[in-house]
Amino acid sequence: MRRVLTITTLVFTLFFTHQLSAQKNEDSGRWPNGLTAKILAIDYGRPNDMDDLDISNGLEIAYVRNLGRMLNFALPAKVGLANIESNQNKSTVFSLDAVAQLQFYKEGRKFIPYLFGGGGVVFEKDEGSNVQIPFGIGFNIRVNEGGYLTLQGEYRKSLEDNRDNAQIGIGWHFKLGANAANKDTDGDGIVDAEDNCPEIPGVATGYGCPDTDGDGIMDTADKCPEISGKKKFDGCPDTDGDGVSDDKDDCPEEVGPEANFGCPEKPKDSDEDGFPDTTDQCLEVAGAVAGCPDSDNDGVADKFDECPDAVGPKDLDGCPDQDGDGALDKDDLCPTVAGKFSGCPDTDNDGTHDGIDKCITEKGPGSNGGCPDIKVEDRETLKYAAKAVRFETGRASLKTESYEILEQIVDIMQRYPNYRLRISGYTDNVGNVDNNQTLSENRAKSCYDYLITRGISATKISFAGYGESSPIGDNNTNAGRRLNRRTEFQLIFE
Repeated sequence: MRRVLTITTLVFTLFFTHQLSAQKNEDSGRWPNGLTAKILAIDYGRPNDMDDLDISNGLEIAYVRNLGRMLNFALPAKVGLANIESNQNKSTVFSLDAVAQLQFYKEGRKFIPYLFGGGGVVFEKDEGSNVQIPFGIGFNIRVNEGGYLTLQGEYRKSLEDNRDNAQIGIGWHFKLGANAANKDTDGDGIVDAEDNCPEIPGVATGYGCPDTDGDGIMDTADKCPEISGKKKFDGCPDTDGDGVSDDKDDCPEEVGPEANFGCPEKPKDSDEDGFPDTTDQCLEVAGAVAGCPDSDNDGVADKFDECPDAVGPKDLDGCPDQDGDGALDKDDLCPTVAGKFSGCPDTDNDGTHDGIDKCITEKGPGSNGGCPDIKVEDRETLKYAAKAVRFETGRASLKTESYEILEQIVDIMQRYPNYRLRISGYTDNVGNVDNNQTLSENRAKSCYDYLITRGISATKISFAGYGESSPIGDNNTNAGRRLNRRTEFQLIFE
């Protein structure tokens, strides 16, 4: 223990002696080097969940040396009495640490916080030693030119069980260094009393102020501090030698009069688009093509572009022809496929081009949208189905004999894929009107459901019920009522 104290004393003596003999212009806008003395409260109980251990006390002496604007290095040495689990009596402990401090220091500020962390060794009388990692927060409060009141809270994490501890200290930081007469805040070698820019490093020829471009004009008076210039131009150059300094010259590399902001006289350009009025084809509107705007950037001015919002070649007046068939896209019914019929081909050669042909792979007359007509025999089958599809009396259930004709309708639908089927249900006037309306709808839906089960797409079929409306026979006779009870099937081209 005595050997440790002797070594610590020697270390502090060497640091202290070096500081007194070598320190110059210490007060340069940084935290002052010095010695700190504190009274400590030491708690080994709560950090180790041992509430029966009392708080003890100790002393700390630390040497603090500044390494930068915000960084300090400190060597704290501590001695105290500590209540430790393994010792019935208070044990004498001694520690030696090395810590780094992140200090939020600014000259003139009275309240200065800091964070710290590091490592150290703690020696316990009769118990050996253990390594601890101290970290925490502290505050320095400026009291006078000579020192600061210091408050610190610290937690020490030990690498040995039951040795974690917390410490709170209060004390004084004794400032070491030269007197204020040698103060050089910006560290440029010129004391503040003779420095015209005490917080900014500068040169002696500028009385402590910087001259970044080295033109002999201090930055504080230099209008171009990063470019060497002439005194008559307040430190700015005149690249083109026209008597207008570059900071005021809109054309620093072209000779021009001051009245024209250092730029040469130019022809009149009313819309300021770079095209003189003598050659500008759009005097009142700025543009990049002969002085005119070009909205689609195809090189054809909007004024002459038949398609100002679509890119196209000049020989087609600015209009595109994607498929190259000679028909401009704006007039081409098939702009992506070449063809000779309004820009479209006629794939099935039925005389109806693909632009209007609804069945481009099947021949058909133009009157039918280019799709094939329904054969006479198929029309007759659909007409026959109206009376061939039968239902249970007063119900929407299909009778077995209806399946044959419905299968024929399935076949027709498969042969006319471009047509849709409309199913319409009707009843006679016997019974309640609302009931007849519902019955006609349900019977049409029964046919619809059957066809879907046979693979016909629901998008190709529609159904509706019309009840007693649109009779085709006399409801006063049995024969007439039989005709009125029907389900019609109609192929529609859409």
